[in-house]
Amino acid sequence: MQTICIIQCIVLSLNRKKYMTQQEKYALYIAIGLKIKEIRQAKGMNQESFARSLNLTRASIANIEQGRQRATIHLIYDICKKTEVNITDILPVIQKGDELLAMWQKRIEIAAKGDSNDTKKLKDFLIEITSECQK
Repeated sequence: MQTICIIQCIVLSLNRKKYMTQQEKYALYIAIGLKIKEIRQAKGMNQESFARSLNLTRASIANIEQGRQRATIHLIYDICKKTEVNITDILPVIQKGDELLAMWQKRIEIAAKGDSNDTKKLKDFLIEITSECQK
């Protein structure tokens, strides 16, 4: 259900604007990267062994986890198979309404690296797409 909401929000955003803004793409890939990192660490894998198991470089894993490199859908699928998680575990989950889940608050702060302007942009984007889901 949550995955459907995320997909619907992205579709609504695309219908409204014809395409995602750079800010929206940035927020989405940071959220996915943070979740991949969390799953990797929960499975007790370092970046090097994780990368090797996916036929990638350690640098690629680091960049994906930081949102600097985009994980393709087939890579996300491979990650799910290797870590034995559902694809819905990797897609970002946000709370409906004006409040973000506490875990996303912290992740946004980490991703923005102390830049209050980036923090505000990421929060505003997540709140905006959540609001679209409720319409």
